[in-house]
Amino acid sequence: MLDSPSFPSGHVALATSYCGFFFYVVATRTKPTWVRRTMLFLLGLIVALMGPSRIYLGQHWFSDTVGAYLLGTLWLELTLRWYETPGWPRRRGARGR
Repeated sequence: MLDSPSFPSGHVALATSYCGFFFYVVATRTKPTWVRRTMLFLLGLIVALMGPSRIYLGQHWFSDTVGAYLLGTLWLELTLRWYETPGWPRRRGARGR
């Protein structure tokens, strides 16, 4: 199965950045309820289990998933910095009102 270069794991990097962003939005923008706790648990579970699942399925080596977690975390950090920049369009509406 590992017959071609596979560094880093795209599945893991995408899950880390995408689910990580939604984890942040749910954690900071919603009221504490059982739905919020469930969403945070499920999003965290997806991120936590994506790497081991790729290794288990024989698609990636351990180093591929570690690199992907690091890359996804870096991308998430950059995205959150941009998202929290004052004056970002979401605060003024879609047309910049």
